[in-house]
Amino acid sequence: MRLAAIPCVLAASLIGSTALAGKDDKADYGVLVGVSPFGGSLNFSYNQNKKNSWNFTVGGSPEITMGATIDDVEYDVTGSSAWSGVFWNHRPSKQADWFRFVSGIGVGKITAEIEETGGDNKYLASYTESPVLYTGIGFGNKPVQGFLIGFDIGVLATGGPVIAQTEGTSPDQLEAIEDNWRFGHMLPNFQLTVGYGF
Repeated sequence: MRLAAIPCVLAASLIGSTALAGKDDKADYGVLVGVSPFGGSLNFSYNQNKKNSWNFTVGGSPEITMGATIDDVEYDVTGSSAWSGVFWNHRPSKQADWFRFVSGIGVGKITAEIEETGGDNKYLASYTESPVLYTGIGFGNKPVQGFLIGFDIGVLATGGPVIAQTEGTSPDQLEAIEDNWRFGHMLPNFQLTVGYGF
């Protein structure tokens, strides 16, 4: 429950601080760096007008290992990613230009090596289908000059991963892994970005 509240607290904090982020002068461009579950990213923004912006993004993550319990079996999951995307940000209200609807497409690859802790079963999950669709909402990153900060939350709609067993002789857990939420067709995303508009 506490982890689920983190995105809400961040969003509320950003809404309260948007008056301090950036001047009132419109910026034509912005450069931002971000961090999300899919790694770090470098973002280039073009503000078409005060309501609409385009973000061109490249990102990725080196191999990171985390523990996971799937169907009462412990695993070490080592994931990595490399991706790029184009995203449209629309601000429906000029009076609340800190709020954005976000949609776009991404291309790239996400892989996860899944190794049974203390066992000999190994699996590989690969998201390689491109492009994928992204929809979400954002707070902050106003189209203004100066310091920018933003928080986004959304979902990636994918074709799902291809999961295969690569090693092992103990009872196969492939079906349980395929049914686990971590390897679904819809991947949740939340991202914190900071940058500068000019």
